[in-house]
Amino acid sequence: MVAPVATAGLLEDLFATSGSLFLRKLRDDARSPYVKKETIMERQKLIVTAIALSAIIAALAACQKEPGPAEKAGKAVDNATEKAGQQIEKAGEDIKDTAKGDKK
Repeated sequence: MVAPVATAGLLEDLFATSGSLFLRKLRDDARSPYVKKETIMERQKLIVTAIALSAIIAALAACQKEPGPAEKAGKAVDNATEKAGQQIEKAGEDIKDTAKGDKK
């Protein structure tokens, strides 16, 4: 038989801090003589698994590396290209405005 993953005290602490309906149902089921212990253990395993996955995801999200020199150079080239494109568009508009002014 598999030992329960979380103790009743841990469930009470979780219920007291979160007030979650799921945890309330789990606590009530743990007290009920009509609910199978296997069902309770499955729910406890589900809770522990969800907490563990959340911790792993949070840890991986926090492990962002600083951009390296190649990435910084690439961003600088992108910015320079965008600025040059904006200046070319502005020059084109100025030429159009000047050409319209000459025709008047």
